[in-house]
Amino acid sequence: MKITQIETFAVDTGFKPTRPWLFCAIRTDEGVTGYSEFGCDGITRGLIGLVQDLGQRIVGRDPTAVEKHCVDLYRYARQAAYGATQMAIAGLELALWDIAAKALGVPVWRLQGGPHRETQRVYWSHCATYRVENWKLFGVKPLRTMADLADAAGQVAARGYTAFKTNIIWPGEPSRRITQGRTGPHDQLATRDIIKQAVAQIATMREAVGPDIDICLDVNVNFKPTEALRLARELEPYRLYWLEIDNQDPRALAQLRAAARTPICSGEQLLTVRQ
Repeated sequence: MKITQIETFAVDTGFKPTRPWLFCAIRTDEGVTGYSEFGCDGITRGLIGLVQDLGQRIVGRDPTAVEKHCVDLYRYARQAAYGATQMAIAGLELALWDIAAKALGVPVWRLQGGPHRETQRVYWSHCATYRVENWKLFGVKPLRTMADLADAAGQVAARGYTAFKTNIIWPGEPSRRITQGRTGPHDQLATRDIIKQAVAQIATMREAVGPDIDICLDVNVNFKPTEALRLARELEPYRLYWLEIDNQDPRALAQLRAAARTPICSGEQLLTVRQ
């Protein structure tokens, strides 16, 4: 079996701001096609170009030699080995695993050593966040008041979840949320307005769900570790399951973890085992 074609697809989700989902299809001469998802907000065309450029290196080769292809692609792109390059290699790798599993008639997890558990706890990610710009798309109520935040949180248990994650949100007309990048006017500072709103929001949502639903707050890369610590301490009464902050400085994260009583979650920016 040989790889014959690399295809990519950008699918409009309808989200505002625009956030297309990116997919890769690797086709073979035996009719087996492997599919994968890849992507990162803001670099759609760049990532598609990387997948296509790197993918040409494996056309004509055996798709089941997955690890060899990954090593070869890493070596080929070693001058720019991380970041978007790793995302592109991952898009190709996942599709190759899909082909290898289909060729053997087994699920992909069977090729990764088998199952480790029979069940997996899941949480509702970005609960209420998508009601800020995309409430019409999801067919839900907009966030006009704090009561609307409570209503959004109340849906968690009703839909069978035992935990949810949210972001800092200001209800209103229009409502707004803290940016996922560090592009807002707060300049990575946990200002008085931000802390006040975060406390009011989490207090409202905690009251809505009661003590038995776990709450996580994701602040992305919005704050310096010292500022995240200020926020974490103000939120301690509401027993967050974790505070999620993205930072590529391991020592800064270690200091934050040591100083905060709230568990710290991170790692979204790490792309390889080496990192």
